[in-house]
Amino acid sequence: MVLGQTVSIPIKVSNNMGDTQLLKIGIDPSATDGVDGSLGEAVLPPLPPKDIFDARLKLPTSSNDFSTADFRFGTKPPFASTITYFLEFQPGMGTSITIEWDLPKETSGVIKDKFGGIIINRAVNGIGSFTVTNLALNKLDLIVQYNLISSINHQKEIPNAVELYQNYPNPFNPSTTISYSIPVVEALSAAEVHVSLKVYDVLGREIATLVNEYKQAGTYNENFNVKTRRGASLQSGTYFYRLQAGGPSAGSRKGFVQTKKMVVAK
Repeated sequence: MVLGQTVSIPIKVSNNMGDTQLLKIGIDPSATDGVDGSLGEAVLPPLPPKDIFDARLKLPTSSNDFSTADFRFGTKPPFASTITYFLEFQPGMGTSITIEWDLPKETSGVIKDKFGGIIINRAVNGIGSFTVTNLALNKLDLIVQYNLISSINHQKEIPNAVELYQNYPNPFNPSTTISYSIPVVEALSAAEVHVSLKVYDVLGREIATLVNEYKQAGTYNENFNVKTRRGASLQSGTYFYRLQAGGPSAGSRKGFVQTKKMVVAK
């Protein structure tokens, strides 16, 4: 999406087990090659164990700095430049990785392996996806050509579907971020969309309510901490978080319910 002078491109990476990570790349007049917190960039902790799914972007400043967002310097139209972003992943328990993109007009690109595109050399245009089955090729270059002639202004990015993403980091202690997307309300056949996001233990007991309100279309991030409201810490182990958007409980015919697993580390 082109947001005024900012171009923000969503990149969704998932394995065939249902684990998903939403990444963002793009350009902005205020962006630097460092960590731009105002643009959603933040240095991630080290990789989790190899059996845990992970996807991240290597920032250009250091071989050790990774983030879920990477914005580079770019001005308002007219603007033309070719920028390479560095994507790395580990499949966890999956046997394949799918990369999905939604490029705005006046941009195009290509995904290449680190061997100059000898094995993977896939054009990236508009809305599309590509599946990687050779998991040894877990470091890819995403090369984007910006050729911005006009400015398309949107107040904010509008997702195409309801989606619950894998929390990050996972496993975690003491806190993690849970992200989810809500599309335009017509997609759920409701004038307003009621959203519920709750955390449960393995016995199905409710641990926390993170969201219980009406939401407009957009992508949201919620923080969950192992500290309970009474001040005690949750025990290490497996927990579940459940997103419900719309549905009969909210007075609409259609709804969305999805549950994902997360792990509290010792």
